[in-house]
Amino acid sequence: MAVSGTHISYGRVKAVSPGVALMGAPDWTETMATPGTTAKAATLDTTADCYLIQPTSDIFAAIGPSPNAAVDPRMLIRAGEAVTIPCAKGDKVAWVLA
Repeated sequence: MAVSGTHISYGRVKAVSPGVALMGAPDWTETMATPGTTAKAATLDTTADCYLIQPTSDIFAAIGPSPNAAVDPRMLIRAGEAVTIPCAKGDKVAWVLA
């Protein structure tokens, strides 16, 4: 079944070789068919926490305790991109169509 909307993964960045770091196995994921805010928040408190955001359409995304992707500050993420963004404990992801 094809994904429609935005897939969001939360976990930690892991070093795989000198100068290369990738997100490890996610702690949780959400596939959101419609714009909104994740139900879950970042639960860890490390400098390696991150979100991996993968939209099927161009979106604006925001990260924070009460994110609002309809206004700045926000980031543009193009359809088909996979973007890893650092986060802090309690942060959520919100997105809207661009």
